[in-house]
Amino acid sequence: FSEEVHVFTPKGDMKVLPLGATALDFAFSIHSEVGITCSTIKVNSKLVPFSYLLKNADQVSVTTSKKRKPNKDWLNFVVTGKAKSRIRAALREEKKTQASFGKEALLRKLAALKVALEPNVDNLARFYGFENRLDYYFAISEGHINLLELKKFPIVDGKFDLTKKKSEEEKPLVLPKAPKHDFEAIKQSQIIIDGQAGDKFAYTLAPCCNPVLGDEIFAYVSASGMKIHRTSCPNAENLLASMANNVHKAEWGKSSSNLYYTDLVITGVDKGVGVIQAISSTISSSLGLNIRSFSIDGHDGFFEGRLRLVVNNNNQLHKAISELKKIDGIRNVVREA
Repeated sequence: FSEEVHVFTPKGDMKVLPLGATALDFAFSIHSEVGITCSTIKVNSKLVPFSYLLKNADQVSVTTSKKRKPNKDWLNFVVTGKAKSRIRAALREEKKTQASFGKEALLRKLAALKVALEPNVDNLARFYGFENRLDYYFAISEGHINLLELKKFPIVDGKFDLTKKKSEEEKPLVLPKAPKHDFEAIKQSQIIIDGQAGDKFAYTLAPCCNPVLGDEIFAYVSASGMKIHRTSCPNAENLLASMANNVHKAEWGKSSSNLYYTDLVITGVDKGVGVIQAISSTISSSLGLNIRSFSIDGHDGFFEGRLRLVVNNNNQLHKAISELKKIDGIRNVVREA
């Protein structure tokens, strides 16, 4: 008896759980689906965290939401085998869904490089230290893998040579001195989610589309937490169509004031080092923006460059694109993803 705890539903039905069981364990004891979609829990009419330790005679009520999905932190909030097993199963399914988005991002990048998925994907997975392609795809979707790095590797007979990088990428670029910024301050901005202040949620800006202040956005709940995407994100259509229950309304708050990373792809006629200096001068000197990285690759008289900037909002971003397009020799400037 001492190793059990006896609690009650609002209707008076008794539930027997092991000593040390939590409020979230109770939700799973009602039904697996109740646990998976658990939104809030009240004990004795008071809202409690999922990790609340149940006591004898507690009355527990659970509210659910189809938009709710478990995350890996939930495993720290339960002790019963049923709850742990069901959470792990849900996380595996969510990981497969997220991995599919990573695969789509990789396919788009490979298509741009005119390289096939097979047999490159397994070689890339091993190169980055993953045991299988699923983990590699998932890492891409979570923003842990920068697909821009693929351009650094030579392509031989349709395969990436992962033993070395292109010599062009190793040449340092001398850029004009840019304004100093505290890049430790680049963090999530105040966002309104479902009409509530964003500081009530643990969210991050999705690295697949790098939203900046002024972009139209939405929130998506994944296995690793809530992420803020641009509505024009390459993954947006799939997320909104197939995972609508995980999508939440989001908008920028009036107090939003932070720095944001954004990536541009620049193409044009290769006129030598002059174009590099013109690009860097326009960004750093004329616009006063900070360049975080800049790579350029030339072939057959043309070049393609990738530029990572730090901006305060999308007005600055649009201004930068407009000014870059005015440079002699540049044919197009687009925002990546």
